[in-house]
Order: sequence, then C-alpha cells, then structure tokens
Amino acid sequence: MANIVMVSNYSSDTGYAWWLMEHFWRTLSERLPESSQAYLAYPKVTAVSQSLLDAGINVIELNFATWNNADMKAVLNFIKKHKIQTVYFSDRSYFSAFYLLLRFYGVKTIIVHDHTPGDRPPIVGLKGVIKSLRNRLPFFTVDLFINVSPLMRERSIRNGRIPSEKCVSVQNGLPVEQYATGRKQGENIRQSLNIDSSAALVVCSSRLHEYKNVQFAINVFATNQADKQSDTHMLIIGDGPYEAELKTLTSKQACKDRIHFLGFRSDVKDILQQCDLAFHCSRGEGFSLSIIEFMWSGLPVLVPDVPSVCQAIISGSNGLIYRNNDLEDATDKLNLILEDREMRECMGETAKKTVLEYYTMKTTDSEFSNALQKVGI
Repeated sequence: MANIVMVSNYSSDTGYAWWLMEHFWRTLSERLPESSQAYLAYPKVTAVSQSLLDAGINVIELNFATWNNADMKAVLNFIKKHKIQTVYFSDRSYFSAFYLLLRFYGVKTIIVHDHTPGDRPPIVGLKGVIKSLRNRLPFFTVDLFINVSPLMRERSIRNGRIPSEKCVSVQNGLPVEQYATGRKQGENIRQSLNIDSSAALVVCSSRLHEYKNVQFAINVFATNQADKQSDTHMLIIGDGPYEAELKTLTSKQACKDRIHFLGFRSDVKDILQQCDLAFHCSRGEGFSLSIIEFMWSGLPVLVPDVPSVCQAIISGSNGLIYRNNDLEDATDKLNLILEDREMRECMGETAKKTVLEYYTMKTTDSEFSNALQKVGI
C-alpha cells in the first residue's frame, strides 16, 4: 500500500495562489492505486475547500515545519502508523537531515515542488564543488525537485547545484477555460468607484508585502501623473502586512484620489477585464501567476528587467520591460502605454496568444504527469 502525505506550508484557509497547489494535490491523489490513501497535512486546519474533500483526500493537522520535539514525534509516528511511502513538499530545501529521518521511518520517495521567488547567481569554485558533492548524498536529498519554469530549473542547477537529472520543470499555467474571454459584463468597477468610463485603469494585483514592491508602482504612477490632467486611475488589489505603509505613501501623493485600494477580492478576474494595463514590479518571482492572469485578460504588462519577473514578457510585443528600480525609465514606459491606445490593445491581444501557446494548465498537467512518472507515480 503506497500511501502519500502532501504537506502544506500554510493553514487551510490561506488564499492567493493556493488553488494551483490544490490542483497538484488532487492530481497526485487521483494517480494513486485504489488501495492507497492520500493525506494532506496542514500546520493548522480551519476551513477546507470543497474540491479537496470531493477528491477524497484525508485532511489532517500536522506540522512538518519545525524541529519541535512534540511536532517531530507526531510527524514520525504518523509516517510509521500510516505506512507513508511518499512525501510531497512545497518550498522545502533539496538537502536536509530531516529526509534521513523520514527514510528511516519508511519513506521511499521525497518530492519537493519549489515556488520560491528570486534570482540567484551561479555558485562556482570550491563552494560549488562542495555543494555539488553534498547534494549527491542519497539519503539526505530529495528524489525529485520540481521547478515552476525552465528559468527556475536553471537556477536550481546553477545556484542550488542540484543534479540536473533530479530537476524538472513544470511550467505554471492558467485554467484559461475558467476565465472570461471578453470584457466584463457584470458589476462595473468604474461605476462603484465613480470613475469615468473613458478613464484608463492601471492595475496591480498581488500580496501587499514589501517584497512585491508595490510602493515603486505608486511612485511611478504619481510621477507620471504629476503634470497631467488626464483621468487615469490605479487599482491596487490585495491585502497583506505592508498595506498600511502603502496607504500612508499614497496619502502623500497629489493624485491620491485616483489610487484605489480594493483589498482582497474574489472577483479579480472580472476586475481585470475592465482594466487597460497591468503593472507588476516585484523584486523577484518563481513564476508569477498574476502576470499570466493579466495577459489572459488582454492586458499589456509593465515589468522590471528582473529575470524571474519578466519571464513571460517580450518587450514591445506583449508588454514593456523597464530597468529595475529606475523611476524615470519606468515612468516613461508607463506613459508610452497610456498614450498609445492602439499599441496597448495590440499588446494585449498578443499577451492572450502568448498564454494560450505557453501557459495553460494543459501544458502544466502534461509536464506534471511526466515528472511524476520519473519517480514511479
């Protein structure tokens, strides 16, 4: 009986991009033999999505994230009692003494699906050699390391010094059939915010964390609008620990009445359909689902020349790329898109075609299936 436990890093009521992780968890559970059991371990269980319950996944509260004696004992007892042979982690290290413990208690296959953001330089020289040798120790390392894009696979090999045969790319994708393909026909966000129908809408949608660099987008928008009378507005969708700081920054801008904080929204797809362009200025990504959501909504995307952030953007084709943290260059690029409606619409159409060609869940599912076959699942 090849039972599996899938490990979440966050409590069961965490939102944002966890719909994609739920998709992977359901896929894994569906691939098991009928005699096997799939368990999903949250460090804290509150609300559980119906899709997980419908998939027949056993949801449990178990904390894999600490070396606390009580938590560790509970994890190892669970592994042994339920004859767990496969563990599927998100965003864990490739090398860990914890994996040796898991294998001692009967685990045969360890998978890590890595979504961690950021661009990291190659590790070379003696340090690289030592890391490469360490990462070939079989009992301390995972059997399969899944990356969210080809660029991130390259990062794992060159910076993480993970053996290439254990590194695979499963491109993050979008369930495009669940998204509207035309402009929004329901609730009108412009009406609710008293924005004129002719106004251009710039949208940012992300977790409001300092790392997402939304403060830079606000500064760029304010600089762009400083000497203009145009009725252009910015929508900021999301919440998070940096929200108060961002609102304080906005309150100091001359255009503060045209910057709108919408908070966490369940209707992001619909709002995007009413916008004109998107601004995503994160300091780093694994592979941004927000960016491909913008693109599938027909929006050109303005991004920095940070490799992990601009992976999906071809400057001048489906968006524009500015020099990272260069206020003047970003302001000029924003102005270029705002001033040329024809170019904006052409880029938006190209963005949609790009998603359809490279970033759908059909591609994701095919690559995920191929990856799992490498470890016999």
